[in-house]
Amino acid sequence: MSSSTYEAERPRVDGPAASIACSDDPYGEATAEFYDLLATAMWDELGPSLPRLLSGLDPTTGPILDLGAGTGAGTVPLHAAFPTASIIALEPSKAMRTALNARLASNAGLRRVVTVVPRAFADAELPRRLSGVLASAVIGHFDRRARHALWRSLAERLAPGAPALIGVLPPTRPEPIPATLYRSLPVGDSVYEGWMAGEPVDGRRMLWTMTYCVLVGDEVVYERQALSMWHTCGPDDVADEVAPLGLVVERPDPGHVVLRRA
Repeated sequence: MSSSTYEAERPRVDGPAASIACSDDPYGEATAEFYDLLATAMWDELGPSLPRLLSGLDPTTGPILDLGAGTGAGTVPLHAAFPTASIIALEPSKAMRTALNARLASNAGLRRVVTVVPRAFADAELPRRLSGVLASAVIGHFDRRARHALWRSLAERLAPGAPALIGVLPPTRPEPIPATLYRSLPVGDSVYEGWMAGEPVDGRRMLWTMTYCVLVGDEVVYERQALSMWHTCGPDDVADEVAPLGLVVERPDPGHVVLRRA
């Protein structure tokens, strides 16, 4: 069966080639294996834009917080944009940190400035002052209460004028998303595919199903699948939530907001 005729059925995960993530870190464990191959293309555009999006960042006022650093795909361009800055890479997933540590092992310059904190935001002890924040694709993991705690912390810790770049991914409200092939990448004799599908849970939450496939010819030889609860949050939501805290909101593009302490 050709790839084009099989596309609608690809997210099925069954049979001897399949493996559904089942652990205390299901999203990170399944996703970390494929993340750098399938989900980092956005950094080709976003990485060179970091000096503009994080304009006004002064590394002398404190470290930069890389919130949800993942495998370090964004940590590398963040360091390139601000090479003298100290970076706190906050990442609770052990699987994601494995890839992050591999990046640090091969990059002495990165090792000198990056401190990995293996905790979730709610459990992390952060410095009193931050020169900036990068949160590229993480805010959907925060429910409303957790977001308020994050905004309060930023309002207290950001140096005056310091930027916090917050990724706000669509959709801004739950809607059905059919199985969609978002990346296909040849690797040697194989092809790696990343699929995503979403279903509304209620008025603010979506359940995403991520399916990762490895094909040799038309045969799927390996699959992983992970489920992730996502709290939808758009630019208007962020603006409304931070307004009482005195944070100024900038909207440099449809996918991001920049918060600054007034």
